[in-house]
Formats: sequence, C-alpha cells, structure tokens
Amino acid sequence: MYDFSDKLHKAFFITELDSNYNNFTKNNLNDKKNIYISKDYLFTRKQIAEKEIYLLGYCMDIRNGDKSVDDIVEKLLLSNDVKDFYDEVEYLNGRFTLIFNDGSDVYVSSDASSLKPVFYNEQYEIIASHVYLIKDILVNNYGVKLTKNKFFRKGFLDYTYHNEIFKLNPSNDVSLNNFKISRIFPRRNKVEKTVDESFNILEPYFNEVNKWLYNQPNKIFSLTGGADSKLSLALVKNLKKDIKFFTYLRSEDDLNKNPASKSIYKTDEFIVNSMADNLDLKHEFFEIPSLNKNHEYYEWMDRTLSSNHSYALSKYFIDNQQYHDALHIKSTVQTLAKSTFRKELYMKNNFKSMVDGLLRWSPIVDTLPDKRKGLDKAVAEYMNRTELDFDNIYDYNMLDLHALEIRLGNFQSIITQETDNVLEVFNIVNSRKIFEALLSPNIDERQNMSLHTAIINKYWPVLNFFGVNTNEDAYQRSSRLEQELVKSKDNNFVIKKGLELLKPNLLSAYTDSNIVILKPRNSPIDPANEYRFEVINNSSNDLTFNLSTIYNNRKGSGTVIVKIDNAEYDVLDLNSGIDIQVSSKSRICIKLDPAKQLKSKSWLKAATLIIK
Repeated sequence: MYDFSDKLHKAFFITELDSNYNNFTKNNLNDKKNIYISKDYLFTRKQIAEKEIYLLGYCMDIRNGDKSVDDIVEKLLLSNDVKDFYDEVEYLNGRFTLIFNDGSDVYVSSDASSLKPVFYNEQYEIIASHVYLIKDILVNNYGVKLTKNKFFRKGFLDYTYHNEIFKLNPSNDVSLNNFKISRIFPRRNKVEKTVDESFNILEPYFNEVNKWLYNQPNKIFSLTGGADSKLSLALVKNLKKDIKFFTYLRSEDDLNKNPASKSIYKTDEFIVNSMADNLDLKHEFFEIPSLNKNHEYYEWMDRTLSSNHSYALSKYFIDNQQYHDALHIKSTVQTLAKSTFRKELYMKNNFKSMVDGLLRWSPIVDTLPDKRKGLDKAVAEYMNRTELDFDNIYDYNMLDLHALEIRLGNFQSIITQETDNVLEVFNIVNSRKIFEALLSPNIDERQNMSLHTAIINKYWPVLNFFGVNTNEDAYQRSSRLEQELVKSKDNNFVIKKGLELLKPNLLSAYTDSNIVILKPRNSPIDPANEYRFEVINNSSNDLTFNLSTIYNNRKGSGTVIVKIDNAEYDVLDLNSGIDIQVSSKSRICIKLDPAKQLKSKSWLKAATLIIK
C-alpha cells in the first residue's frame, strides 16, 4: 500500500535513513539527518560558514516586492540567532518550508498559514511534506503498525488519520537535535488599533505585494461572491488585465441533492456574474466534471494526499493547458480579519468557551470516546504539543489563534496539495506581519468586517456596491434602509397601552418582536450633538417600562452615559436592564451622552438602547 513508486509533487522528507529514492535528491542536514527533495520541487539553498538555509518553494518580502529569493535567503543567513531569524521571517509571504541550520541546531518551519503543509512523526523523528511519505517509512523501514485516531476529522486540531503522525502547526517550528516543538507566533503583545491605523500599516505591504505580483506570469484568480474574495479582487485592481478569473460550479444534479447548499451556490453565481459583467473581468464559469472514485486519477490522489476537497477540479486543471504552471491567487486566509466565532465566546476567552468554539470543527461529540471529557482532553493535549496556553499568547484571543492554526493551518493547508501537480498557490495576506495588523481592530469592528470595507473602499470602492452572499446590492440595500429610516422619523412608537416613545432626535428607532430598539443614526457620535427621546404616559395610571443596553466591554467604561431625567448610568451598568416608572400624564427624557467623539462605526451598535 505504501510505495514510493507513486509520484509525488513538490515533496520532501527528513529522516535518519540514508538511501536512494526515485525522483528524490539527497542532501545532508547534519550528522544524523538527511533531507530528500523531489526533483520537481523548486528550492533555494545558501550556506555561510556553519550556517545553512533551505527554502523549499518560493517567497517574497512584503517590504520590497523587487527583492529576489536569493537576496531574501542571504539576509536570513545573516541573522544573529534564531530569534532574529524568525523576526525577519515575519515579513515573508509565499508558500514555503524553511530549514535553518544555525551551526548548533536545525529548525524546520512553514510559511505563515502553512500553505505548504508539513507533517511529522516524533518517535522516529521524521518530517515530511506528505503523510504518505511518513506512512511509507514507518511501515516499510520500522515495521510500525499504524493505528486510527478516534478523534480524527479532516482539518481538526493537528490530527491526521493516524495516531502516529501529526500536522506541524504554522505557528511552531521543530528543532532536530532533540525534536522539540517551539512556538514562533505570536512574538509580541497585541496592540488594539483602529481600522484606520491597521489600514495604514497594511497599505505599504499590499503595494509591495502588488509590485511582486506584477512580475509573475500566468496569474489566475478563483472568484466568489464572498467578502474575502472581494478583498483580494480590490487589491489586484491594477493587475486585472493580466489575470484570468474563474469560478467553478457544481452540477445541477449535485446541487439538487442539497437544497440549502443550492441556494448558496446560486446566490454566489449571481454575484460573481454581476461583478464580472460590470467590471470587465476576463472571467469564465465552468462546471466541475464528475470524477468516479474508481478513476485512476482519483485513486492516485486518494492514496497520496491528506485531503479530498475536489480531485475533480484538479483533474480539470490538468486537462486544460491554460492552467498549467499558473499562479493561483486564493482568498481563504483573508477570513482571519473577521471573527469566526460568536462574540460571547471571544469575551469569555477561557478553556470551556474555547472548546465550545471548536465544536464546529470537531467530530460529533456523542461519537467520541468519553464524549465531551474526551474532547476536552484531546484539545488540552493538542495545546501541550503546540506549546500553547493562555499565558503565552501575548493578549491575542485563543480562538483567533485556533482559526489561524487549525482551520487555515490544517484544513485549508492540506487542500493546496491537490493542485501541486499543475500550478502554484498564492495568498496576498499570507504573512505574520500582515496577520498582526488584520487582528488589531476590536472584535466589534471585525464582526462588522470594517477593515475589509476600508481596504476595498481604498483600492476598488465599487466592490462595496455588490452584495456579500446576498442578491441585494448596495443600491437596493440603501433604498430599503432609507425607507426604514423615514418610517422611524415619522412615527412615534407605542411601548405599551398608554405609554408612547416620542420622535427621537439623531436616533434611529424601529420595533422588533414587541421591543423598541434605538441607536445613533450616524457616525461619528459627537458630544456636541443631542441624542435624546422622550417617553410619555398618556394614561391615568403610573406605568413602567424596561430599559437595557447590549455593550459589555469593560474597557469602554465611562465612554457613553445614559441620562434618565436627573439620573446618570454608564451604558455598561444597564446590561441587565432597569425598570423605569413614568407617572400618570407625565413624561421623562432619556439622553445618550458620549464622553468624547466616537469615530468607530462599531459604537453605533455599542450605544444601542432596548425598551420593552
């Protein structure tokens, strides 16, 4: 079953074994280890005295798009120590594996999101680009009987199908002297920044990436109707004439098997078609042909790869010459700028909430040994393997690191190998320095995709016109919101019989399920303005209503005050709500009073008041 006669592409493995393998060249890494590199795999090797670097694949420097790979590797060789080395690596984008010999030890790591996967077996100290290679060596050279991982699900934690083999986390390296896994990201405290501050950091990096992309031949771009794809599209606006865009579709027969999925795909097709027509993109739709599991191509990929995302798409690329040796611009990593999980899980940021968040990617808990206890134990062991705990993440949210290291660094990572036999993959934001900036805005800004919107608005504003995963474009949305706004201006709101909310000033108001929701109409929220409304009791009895708020970030204490006649409350103090009595035939005035000008649009939501 495990036979090196199967051809692998862009492959390598590191082992103590000293032998000759077809289609691989051998080099010595140190006294104990050899590296074998497949003959189709582009790599750069540089040596100065006892220091040596292998860069397998390609990279670019986000500070200088003109710098060659040779120059980049030479600069890395000048690092004073391992810390300096990884400080410099943070500025690299690309798809690569790095092997750094500093004269005393050898360190193996991947690009920022592990677009180029790396796997390992700790017992026999084997590192490789493919699980297939490690399986072959374990079975045929060491007589290991492989066992199934009962917690395995593709792309979950650092698991592979076998207990004996793990995926190397993109934020880790492994040293060969003692086979120790160490954490290399994050490297410094996270500093919360505004969207504008984050954008100002990113802009020069994006410009250098575009400079590098300009010089790359045969660029292709997989286009969808999602926010991440639009972000990439905005960034390559000036290169659009040199890029072939494509969108692959599933057959009607496949879609009809899942009506919910069909609606999503059809919406995506509508958005993409609208963008392609209106933006004059060189774009094609194509339907992925079916590929029988008994097909020779399917069987070969199933034997040699860890994923099965779309072997049929890989076959389509092989069968169409225009995709050969292309650089495929993908947009999966951009999702890091958004928030993957519910806000309440981010706010708790503890072990239980973390595992609750991971349930979306884990096997079904009821199928696991010891169920939830077993899952908790598996996650704790994963964190120990990857040197990850709540005390060493430099103020980052643990869930954000899991989104990077598990979802992107495992699930999305292994998919890239399905097209290694025909093309190369690139992502505009695949750099640890860029990750720092993408994760800098607060959670509300990220949930609102404010940084996405700001970047698109700078590079290609019209893209914000098109809907995100909806057929409703910006004009239609604006018309709908305008009608709602007019309605909110022209109507008072009945809270209950006899109790009425009078026309609010600079506040939009609407009803939802027998409650009235108010929030500032426009940004910025300025203390020079008066955000107020009145509640009047027209009845002959005293009446009561409940007023509550939703903002619960303690860092914002003192930022917005709610004034109820002569009483004052911090917006944070009203999370649980208070009952307010209005005497018969009287009224009370309620005001929102910001302590300073609040420019971030997230405050429009944070300053929301709820009346019921």
